[in-house]
Amino acid sequence: FEPFGPGNVKLYEQANFDKVVLHTSTGPLNLRNLECWINESDETCAMTVGRSVMVALGYSTDGLLATALEKQPEYVLPTGNNVSESPLMRAQQLREVVCFDEAATDRTKYFLPDTTRDKRTTESVSDHLLSAIQEAQSKALHGHAMDMLKSSLERHTAAFCVFFGMNPPVKVPPMRVQLQPHATPSRCSARRYASVERAFMDAHVAELEDLALVYENYNCRWAAAPSMSPSRLLLLLECALT
Repeated sequence: FEPFGPGNVKLYEQANFDKVVLHTSTGPLNLRNLECWINESDETCAMTVGRSVMVALGYSTDGLLATALEKQPEYVLPTGNNVSESPLMRAQQLREVVCFDEAATDRTKYFLPDTTRDKRTTESVSDHLLSAIQEAQSKALHGHAMDMLKSSLERHTAAFCVFFGMNPPVKVPPMRVQLQPHATPSRCSARRYASVERAFMDAHVAELEDLALVYENYNCRWAAAPSMSPSRLLLLLECALT
């Protein structure tokens, strides 16, 4: 493998990532089925991709040089190891330092699921429920009412959480859609919101993000927009008035 620099690098292994998210100034860029070479001599988090990947993303050496020529025909390059003080370069340097520090840790934790997190969450929920039972006992709750409270909390322990986000998947049966025999397919279009509804949703989602009640999920493949419609009681009142 011939990189940009002196000497050759011997690469023997290649990894395939199902999804890699690159955060840009205009939003996240998702790369699926990305093949990267593994350089065991490099302890940083640098990813080495082939030219075919760069070409698929629109990279062109001649195109970059032609764009530079359109700006000006001559460039005076800095001498020595002068490092740009732009915010982008400072952020890149900080990212390299962080990646180098993470590379010194055990890499196996990135390939194995975190099974201890669910255990810690369950123990924390149990502690909170136990303290709630003790508080109920201190307020003179006893007998059959206390037995009902304990059995209800034990039966619905999975419905409680200590913090929002990063919860395990909910165990529900998959939804099955039964089509009637000889059903005729129909075309549907994306649901559109009115400008007032869009402004309300933007403000409401921003409030939820500020309170850490929701977070962006880049792994979501599909979404169904909620339908905003008047309630049935309001429709009945309008019909009665008319």
